[in-house]
Amino acid sequence: MINQKNRETLIKLLNDSEQKVNIEDLFLYELSPYYNEKKDNSFFSKQLEFIQINNLLNHNLSNISFTPEQVKIYNQIIENERILISAPTSFGKTMLVKEFIFNEQPSVIVFLVPTNSLADELIEDFNSLFKPLGYTIYDTIKEGSIIGDKSIFIGTQEKYYQIFQYFNLRINLFVIDEAYKLSDKINSSREVLLNRTFIDTLNVADKVVLLLPLVNEINGLDNLNLKL
Repeated sequence: MINQKNRETLIKLLNDSEQKVNIEDLFLYELSPYYNEKKDNSFFSKQLEFIQINNLLNHNLSNISFTPEQVKIYNQIIENERILISAPTSFGKTMLVKEFIFNEQPSVIVFLVPTNSLADELIEDFNSLFKPLGYTIYDTIKEGSIIGDKSIFIGTQEKYYQIFQYFNLRINLFVIDEAYKLSDKINSSREVLLNRTFIDTLNVADKVVLLLPLVNEINGLDNLNLKL
């Protein structure tokens, strides 16, 4: 039990000790104000430094840290089989997915995007990040090919549906970017195909992540057990 007398004893021991004391240990005993600060750093800055170090992205070499809200949603991706992430474009939704892939390394991944140009950007980015981990990143496959043990498809619903029959194994991670298009009015074959690929893949995917901008609601997804 930490009472005032014990706290005073601990403070004296800290003053006399030559051993390094970590700030997280002092938080545990409510002694954080006694952290041995650098002269040019405030205690507040040391707290921020501690938080940032613990929230650093593993897949990024630029020492970028998650915000508390990003940490919360990242943990929801890990904990839930189906999740819908609605946030502004600048929030970093794709970054959260990349961090999940880097840390958990699901085997067969499908990442649907609305345009070929966006697919090309992601393929280049994913190649630099995940090829060293043994992943094959692709948007088409040849007749008779077999999906590899560690593979990431990135492309439009049209390209995905052309090769859907080749996915004999379960899909471990299924991501749809701009998923609000699932509720668009059916004006062309694109909307039909997007919904068809979503429905056909939903029950063969271990984890489903839908990414969309900040919207009030999206119709038609109420009964799919999506974590919001």
